[in-house]
Amino acid sequence: MHAVEEPMTGYWLYTLGYPNHGVETSLNQALLPVLGVREPPRERLTLFRTLQRHDFSALKTPLKALYTDLPHD
Repeated sequence: MHAVEEPMTGYWLYTLGYPNHGVETSLNQALLPVLGVREPPRERLTLFRTLQRHDFSALKTPLKALYTDLPHD
């Protein structure tokens, strides 16, 4: 999927898609660690199962940890 929006005059927002799932997975595996997003596989599985259960209150802790670990200036 791709889209081009101009939410404010002179400010363009481009949303790009991936040609296939393999490219999306590879790109995410390459870029996310560089951006400081590192999840051990166990945490990823826990997060996945929490989402499957629709237990949104349980997402609070991992999401806070994710945003706390993101570099910011």
